[in-house]
Amino acid sequence: MCKALKQAGKFVIITHRFVLIVSCPSLVELGKPEFRGVSADPQWVIESEIGLESVIHADSDQEVVHTVGSSPDTILRQNQHHPRKGVGTRTVRWSNPTTLPLLQTNLELASKEDAESLL
Repeated sequence: MCKALKQAGKFVIITHRFVLIVSCPSLVELGKPEFRGVSADPQWVIESEIGLESVIHADSDQEVVHTVGSSPDTILRQNQHHPRKGVGTRTVRWSNPTTLPLLQTNLELASKEDAESLL
């Protein structure tokens, strides 16, 4: 799913694994009379990335969707296997869940309906 955010040129994309907040400077004027079209090679910037499985809270208030989760890199680092000396067994290092860096993201959409659809 892809929804335009209220801030011009920014979008939220939800895949099977991620919630991405992206921007594209060449789409800032999209929907306005002065929009000249999409450039041949638009530049996309990933501004924020949250692992969908790490989302621990999501709600909406009017046209704003609030999410709390952690970066996919944090989850990957937390679940990495590290070799142990000895018989070749592997161990998993788990960090304390309270130390995970959580990201709170407030996504302002164009309408309450868009926010409810995204949620």
